[in-house]
Amino acid sequence: MRIRVRLFAIHRELAGTRNLALDVGDGATVEDAWAALVVRFPVLAPGRPSVRFARNGEYADPNDRLVEDDELACIPPVSGGAGEPVGAGEPVGAGEPVGAGEPVGAGEPVGAGEPVGAGEPVGPGGSRETGGPGGPGETGGPRETGGLGEPPTAGARRIVELRAEPFSSAILGELADRLAGFADGAVVGFLGRTRITPGTPAPGQEAAAAEHAGREVQGLEYEAHDSMALRVLDGIAAEVADRFGVDRLAIVHRTGPVPLGEPSVAIVAVAPHRDAAFEAARYAIDETKARAPIWKSEQFSDGRVWIGAPARTEPPPLPAQPVAEPTRRTR
Repeated sequence: MRIRVRLFAIHRELAGTRNLALDVGDGATVEDAWAALVVRFPVLAPGRPSVRFARNGEYADPNDRLVEDDELACIPPVSGGAGEPVGAGEPVGAGEPVGAGEPVGAGEPVGAGEPVGAGEPVGPGGSRETGGPGGPGETGGPRETGGLGEPPTAGARRIVELRAEPFSSAILGELADRLAGFADGAVVGFLGRTRITPGTPAPGQEAAAAEHAGREVQGLEYEAHDSMALRVLDGIAAEVADRFGVDRLAIVHRTGPVPLGEPSVAIVAVAPHRDAAFEAARYAIDETKARAPIWKSEQFSDGRVWIGAPARTEPPPLPAQPVAEPTRRTR
């Protein structure tokens, strides 16, 4: 039978192709398909320990069986990697007071009330919006619905987008305006920007990183499995609603080149109270970096280095709930 294979990032570069047809035996597994792919492109073989797979846009186990015309995506290490997941429901920075108006460093959550510009237009590109507690909206054009007691311009409950066009820090205000209603007392935003210092190279990229040791990064370039990335981001937003009770969330990620100092990802979480909004924003960025099929390369004057770690294919486990002690009767 014949399947369709998609290659991304370092795999695409090594094989010299992005899409190919691959013939495998009837009843072949994902692992069998990888073996057949390596026969055609032996240069891919050393990367197997850090490869994950997706079948028809969903993460798949290597032992899953394939059928005719399946799409198999090989997922090399993603931009943030698996890392150490934040415990769901565990307060982020609990006990550390954040003073109103206290300066927040680049890449740190921006508390409600911090002045951010509004009105940044939402450019074309992949997106999903949900106007209510149901499933995702159509990919593409926006769809917003106001809830009871909310201003007419607010009401979108979930916004996930990939943008090829640049955006500025003003996106935090624009997303907050689209999400927040009168019942929401907290808006927490996170903005990830391109920095000049290099990150951790992906497995297999150590030699390339050593060649550029001590050099300054000149920019980043992002690549994505667009349709799968939107699906993963939408799932992360659903997890945020389930785990933290925050159903007003935006995740917007750049693709393509991102120069120094420009934002590459924006997260906005809106809730009645700040604790839940902070937890939601932290979970959203950590899970986006760990699971979304989005790849990042650091650009230098004479080459580039792919950054990241193997993708985590599942949400982190829910924290164990404390067992209540039995009530003792007194006589």
